[in-house]
Amino acid sequence: MARFKFHGTLRDLVPAGELSIDGNRSVGGALSTIADQNNGLKEALYVDSSGTLHEYFVVVLNGEQVEFLD
Repeated sequence: MARFKFHGTLRDLVPAGELSIDGNRSVGGALSTIADQNNGLKEALYVDSSGTLHEYFVVVLNGEQVEFLD
């Protein structure tokens, strides 16, 4: 299970500021699934429909910044 915590402006788009997702996915795949399930989150996270994350968001996995989501 992967747990995502959201801060700043994204926290307002996510119930309780935190979501969990089951399954073995890449970070990008898990984030995409969560965005598809939450209104407004997809538009806030991604530059366009290509799945490119806005440059001002930071993804941290086990205390390390993730540069590539795959």
